[in-house]
Order: sequence, then C-alpha cells, then structure tokens
Amino acid sequence: MKRRILLLLGCIATVATMPAAPIDSIFASMPSRLLPFVSRDNRLDCLDLYNNNMQAVAQNELGERTRLLKKTADYMHLKISEASRMEIKLLTHEGDTLVGVAHTVLTPAGDSRVRFYTTTWQERTDVRVPHPDPATLLEKPDSISDERFAEWKADAGGPWVRAFFSPDNDKLTYVLSTETVRREWQDAVARCLRLKEFRWNGKNFLPIEPE
Repeated sequence: MKRRILLLLGCIATVATMPAAPIDSIFASMPSRLLPFVSRDNRLDCLDLYNNNMQAVAQNELGERTRLLKKTADYMHLKISEASRMEIKLLTHEGDTLVGVAHTVLTPAGDSRVRFYTTTWQERTDVRVPHPDPATLLEKPDSISDERFAEWKADAGGPWVRAFFSPDNDKLTYVLSTETVRREWQDAVARCLRLKEFRWNGKNFLPIEPE
C-alpha cells in the first residue's frame, strides 16, 4: 500500500512538472469509461509490481486477472481478461503528446478498435485512423486452387482484424485474425497472411510499402 501511494504521488508530481506525461501517469488517469472493469487501484497495483520487477497481476472487478505484460517509456501492453487486450502508445504530434489505444476483443476472434486521445483522455477525432481493406490481408498463393482459397476465406469468417502498435517504433500494424480457421488449415492460412503496416510521421499514419 505504501509503495502504491508513493507511485500515485509520483505520477501526479510528474504530470505537473513535465510537458509530456510518462506512460505510468497517463495509464493511472485513464477514465473508467475506457477501462470499466480495471479500477485505478488495479492499475496502480500493476504499475507498482511491474516497476519492481514482479509479476504485474491484479484481480479486476470481474473477478478475473488483469496483467501488465510489457511497458516501455512510450508503450504498454495490458491483458485485461481472457477475452480482452489493450495497447497504449504515446506519439509526438505537433509538439504535444498523442495517446493511441488499440483495444482488441477476442470473441470469437481478435478484432481491434483504434482510437486516439489527448493526455487528459479527450478523444482526438481529427486524427485519421487507418482502415485497411480486410480483403488485402489475405493473398492466394499460386499453388492453391481458387476453390480451396475461397474455403479458407469463408472459414476465417468475420473478417476480424487485429491492430497492434510496435513497442520499438511508431508503427501500427494490421493483420487478419485466424482463430476461427479450422486447426488443420491454420498453418496454410498463416502463410497467406499479408500485414498492412503504417508509420506515424508526426501528423498522420502513412502506409509502409512492402519491399
């Protein structure tokens, strides 16, 4: 409890003194409307444990375990529950800090929604979010018949698309989810997947052309 109080005071002090708030304080101040079942205490517990090199796990208000999987100076990956994941990414935007959130729901397959906010969690509807055509995320190899490829596409369902930020750079990637594909086809379909990648240039996400 004492460590958690010190962490909270540190977050408050840092927000007051730094123009670009660190990811700890931004996560701690996230409104419940965006993370309804993970209380502020849950979040502070996860931060405290992670920052002390311990397993960052807290029991959320659904009675499930929420786990902080990875954190850097500008990136965070959170397993909210068995059916939900969230990534937070800080980006520089015209001298300010932009907060990107990719929320992925895993029912029946991973499907993501990407939104952007200010550091005080006001939504930035003026920031263009890429929406790649799901049809471009799967490419038929020459060795596969049109009929079999059509079966694979139908088996994938949805289509459901995952989006994820890179912890190492300002890249946003989209990939087709394949959890609903029957087991014996999983490996073959995985070889047909084509990622769509976008890089933040300070104002917009620009597509990265494949080499």
